[in-house]
Amino acid sequence: MRKTFLFALPVLFVIALFCGCTYNLDDDSQNSFVFKFSCPKEITMKLGTIDQSNETASAPLYANFDLDECTLEYDKEIINYDINTGTITALKSGETKIKATAGQKTVSVNVVVQKAVYCSYLFCSASEKISLEDTAQLNVKTNQSYNMGIDYQSMDTSILTVDANGVITPLKSGTTSIKISAKTSINPSNSNGYSMTYTTTAITV
Repeated sequence: MRKTFLFALPVLFVIALFCGCTYNLDDDSQNSFVFKFSCPKEITMKLGTIDQSNETASAPLYANFDLDECTLEYDKEIINYDINTGTITALKSGETKIKATAGQKTVSVNVVVQKAVYCSYLFCSASEKISLEDTAQLNVKTNQSYNMGIDYQSMDTSILTVDANGVITPLKSGTTSIKISAKTSINPSNSNGYSMTYTTTAITV
């Protein structure tokens, strides 16, 4: 019995040493545990940008263990996620969450994919001749299937002004142009967020 006990001691020591050197994903208390997304908690992406490609985003997953040991959950119809490169590719509009789990620890990032609808056709008559006593209505044609609006800008407000509805009010004789822009569906509040700009010439007599 004593010999058996003495023989077991070295075996137990080796087992303890091996366990102490092995990384245990289930032990969240270890200070050496690194497992996180290096990106904002929420990512917003566009589907179908102006060059007709789908947008990608980066959400690198950092860990001090083999990433093959963790499991991923997300809606594969909305996005595709490459765990090795951290690249998210938009597939269709919607919202999903990338959830990565390793042992008892879970990290996640929310992904929102918005459909980008851009105006690709915008037309206005080349010129308008109006008198100082009259006003004129700009008739703009567009293939916008959404109501994001048209922006009008007089390039010389001393000659004429134009309101938000495209009504021209002449102030004095002269020639100037009006810049007409169709807003995009992604960020209509952004002054640079236009998909197409067309300039027409308005002539007052």
